[in-house]
Amino acid sequence: MLTGAMTDKADPSDPAGVREGALSGALRNVARTRALFASGEPPALVGTVCGSSEARDFWQCAMEEAKPRLRAKTVVSFHEDLPVNQAFGVLLLWQRMKALFEPGLGALVAFVFGEGSRATPFTEADLGQKPAMSSYVRDGSSSGPRYLPMVELALQYFAPVEAYLRRSGFDGIVVKWGDEVQIPTKDLDGSDPRFAQADVVRFVSMQRLTDESAQAKDWVGVSAAGEVTAFIPRRPLAEMERLADRGLLQRRDGALFGGVNLGSIALSRALLDVLLAEFTRDVNDSTADRRSRPDLDPQLFTALTIAAISHPASRAEAWDVVTSESSAMRKLATSMPDVLERLRRALDAFEAMHGRPISMMALDFEDQFWGDVGQHRQIFEFYMALGASNEVGQVARAMAGIDRERDERGNLVVGDCVISPRIQLENSVLIDVELTGEGKIRDSVLIGTRAHDLISDHGFDVLSTIPSLRLHPRGGTYKVVRSEPLEVAAGERWTTVFLPEGEVELRIDEETDLRDRAANYERPILKNAVAFQEAHAIMTRASLADVEARRNEKRAEILQRMRG
Repeated sequence: MLTGAMTDKADPSDPAGVREGALSGALRNVARTRALFASGEPPALVGTVCGSSEARDFWQCAMEEAKPRLRAKTVVSFHEDLPVNQAFGVLLLWQRMKALFEPGLGALVAFVFGEGSRATPFTEADLGQKPAMSSYVRDGSSSGPRYLPMVELALQYFAPVEAYLRRSGFDGIVVKWGDEVQIPTKDLDGSDPRFAQADVVRFVSMQRLTDESAQAKDWVGVSAAGEVTAFIPRRPLAEMERLADRGLLQRRDGALFGGVNLGSIALSRALLDVLLAEFTRDVNDSTADRRSRPDLDPQLFTALTIAAISHPASRAEAWDVVTSESSAMRKLATSMPDVLERLRRALDAFEAMHGRPISMMALDFEDQFWGDVGQHRQIFEFYMALGASNEVGQVARAMAGIDRERDERGNLVVGDCVISPRIQLENSVLIDVELTGEGKIRDSVLIGTRAHDLISDHGFDVLSTIPSLRLHPRGGTYKVVRSEPLEVAAGERWTTVFLPEGEVELRIDEETDLRDRAANYERPILKNAVAFQEAHAIMTRASLADVEARRNEKRAEILQRMRG
């Protein structure tokens, strides 16, 4: 796993175990993605699930705009308006989308929840929707520079995974957690008959467990045949040895191997039907406490793997073990004491209906390219990957459609660019920029920037309009619209947020601990006019048309003055 910074599922910035040349497979899958949308068969139904009616309206408009590019027959945004949490949230999704699902044509849906608080204030520049942040991939069908939002890019590059499963005979939906771009290195051409009757597919990266990785990542136990044996939360390696003794992890030449959990899940419509039938009342209970509802990992998925054990005594023993080992499983056993019995009842109904037990399989991504904008260090790495000389840079540039060689000073100048001869460029990537004055740009990435004078040393800008900008190392600006010069300190981030009462400039340092909400999110910091939390609350209720109109008007005013 090779770029960005994962959530608690894994850390792709850790190069341990990554083979030289590993990302050549990801490069092939970039090309495969293009071919899939050009002449192949991407999923017919593509959608999002979000947490408010305002977000649903926002994403429905976004999905309608993306529909021609995604070549989808149906696009839809769902509002999760019941207190279901993750596990029952998937069943609520199936309940609402089942009438839209066409067997054999595929469905790919992204869950886009959360405040995006650790990407603030960039989140607020896009109406409080982090998945709407602009990537560096241009919309080729647009008449002017426009860059695909992160969630569209994420869906686009997960479509070959869905197509691979469907080609293999899988009949169900693929649910993608979040807006991260994941491009497997696994060859996604052809098919694999093991997935023809799969009812659950977990996405993993098979790796050798080490002292460090065993305690840093969540794991999926995978048999030699590719069958899922268990969900295994992080723990010391010595405890993993005991799990291998129980057959939950593989032993190869004295070492332990398991699948790093990459999130996301595929579920057959046959399994979804029986689970929904069993838990319909729970799913539709508007009075429930969401905090008592099961999450997917580890709670419901672990319970499902145990419920799938056919022998009652073995099933009961396995349940006793996981509830003794895991506080999360003890919590589930307390909040839903009959969950194992109910899951087994659903699986019995499945077997009676289909004449076989459920099949739970793992799809090994091998390594993967991971592009994430969830935190400010990850945001920096995501955009700066365009200029990287390593394989990560090759994949990023392939996604952006940059296939030319660098000039004699190491630059890549792409798209509709106007660059003054008084601007010195060195080892930088510039896409659709207009730079009309003086400056020096070194080891930087500029996307859609409009400026007169600009100095940047190892910094990035995305879609800012400003007469004079200076970016110190690791400084970054995103959609800044400002009529006065701006100097961004090392490690700082700036943006302009168009609140209804007027625009404000918000800044943050990449070292700011945004997990400390009371100190850094709920009150103004760094001389910002409003707290990030307040700006988020306001912008999630704002009108997209109004914000875009005001931003474009301000940009036009500044550009007119800059161009004289």
